[in-house]
Amino acid sequence: MKAQTFFEKYGQTELGSTKTVIANANIGERGAEQKMIDISVEDAGACPVIVSFRVEYVEGAVGGPIVGIIQYGTGGGETQVEFDIPSARLPGQIAPITMPPRYQPMTNAGSGLNVFLGGASHVSVYARNDGNVASLQNTLGRGVLGLTPNDYIGSTTPAKIIAHIQPAMGSGHPRLERSIWVAGGILGQPESNITPGNGVLTTVPPFAKNVRVQRVPSGGPVQLRFNNNFGFNYRSIYLGPNDEGPVEFDSATDSITFINTGAANITMMQAVFDVTPV
Repeated sequence: MKAQTFFEKYGQTELGSTKTVIANANIGERGAEQKMIDISVEDAGACPVIVSFRVEYVEGAVGGPIVGIIQYGTGGGETQVEFDIPSARLPGQIAPITMPPRYQPMTNAGSGLNVFLGGASHVSVYARNDGNVASLQNTLGRGVLGLTPNDYIGSTTPAKIIAHIQPAMGSGHPRLERSIWVAGGILGQPESNITPGNGVLTTVPPFAKNVRVQRVPSGGPVQLRFNNNFGFNYRSIYLGPNDEGPVEFDSATDSITFINTGAANITMMQAVFDVTPV
């Protein structure tokens, strides 16, 4: 007897869901993970799937950043990937701003992405709202003083998230990114800055193979020191003014220290990792 696939075993209420995801009430803390999908079949029914996400605004504002997590596998094994889900847009902020909607060339205020999974007999999907998360530098800078974070990276407005799985056709692999806020914050607190000569250590997410360094000011040079699991700093790369990368690294890289080698404060920095699970 042929084993059932996800699409033969489950109905529409299990193959997709719509949830409102809220941020943590405490500055600096990540949001709770909201389960979106949880399905399993016999291993013989494993098949390639695409997990699709759409994000929409709530209460007249955009919440986020939104993080997605997928656990998938077959038999007694599983793996996990964590990634950014693009936030929605407000109709009133779609260009040309201040003009009537009939002049807007874009009408879709939602956003999202697709995640390709090469084959699985189990898929669990989660989403969370990290609107109140603080940058690493703000958390560290305040922690030295025995204080909690006082800056955050996004918007604490709830986000409406729609997720579903669909059969995967072909062999396309949409790129996934995971952005870690190294420095900066919405409130611009001084503890959020990386001062000249100082650096911040950032853990490398699973599946990451390269990193792009976004920062303000863009002309500030940055040194990347690569560390392995055994505490050795075994590689160093310099990014000059206006150079973001991406910088490739090997599988031994466990963490990267981003050092401000310029003469001015770095007020914003995001380490954007390519975490495409291929």
